[in-house]
Amino acid sequence: MHWLAILLVAQRHSDQVLLDSSFTSKSSTSPKNNRCFHRRVWCKINALKNRFFPGFSAVLDVWIEQLCGVRDAFGLPGLRVIVSADQASVLPGTPAPERCRGLTVDIVHDPGEYRGTAGVVRDLTKDHDPGDWVLVGAANQVLCEPGETVFRALAEAAESVSVVASGGSEMAGLFLLRTSRLRDVPEIGFVDLKEQAIPAARGHAPLRVVRRPPASMLRLRTLPEYVSALRVLHGDLDADGDPLA
Repeated sequence: MHWLAILLVAQRHSDQVLLDSSFTSKSSTSPKNNRCFHRRVWCKINALKNRFFPGFSAVLDVWIEQLCGVRDAFGLPGLRVIVSADQASVLPGTPAPERCRGLTVDIVHDPGEYRGTAGVVRDLTKDHDPGDWVLVGAANQVLCEPGETVFRALAEAAESVSVVASGGSEMAGLFLLRTSRLRDVPEIGFVDLKEQAIPAARGHAPLRVVRRPPASMLRLRTLPEYVSALRVLHGDLDADGDPLA
């Protein structure tokens, strides 16, 4: 039995900026009227980032740290991490070896044209045994609780998904699945994981829903969400507040 973690980079522009944490250089090439924030706000972003993520140069580094904690807490020495971006994206840089602490990290393009979360995960796991486990998450999110705490709750059921209240609704956090659940996903075409592949899987019980505390995972899809997440994590803002207030 093998363990695999897949982080998906779905939005080629904002996710690339967030994963590389290259805000100033990325924004300075855009037309002036398209920039999200002026220089004063960029300074605040960097100050907040450095206070909450000391020593981390990218959001990907934070994910790697969390997954190292999961590996160490549950004795998963063979845990492999794949960061997969759509084919049009520039791949984020590989974390430094000292950051990975022996964790195997592969940064790749999606095997084919972007075809939904389920399609990408199916393609990346097609050579794995049906009994292997895969932890699936979006790279443009950040956990605000220890990764091992979430993993422990997910592992209490055969297969499960974490759900977090956010902005008056709910969002899916992490999926813990057997790779066999993805065998029915077609080899071509767009297939969403939550809306299509999970309900259509034959011979599998419904996923157990693991509800996590509000704001225990925050989205980082856009720069305003990134600023908001940093302020929430630092205690300067509640989860539904205005990041620029």
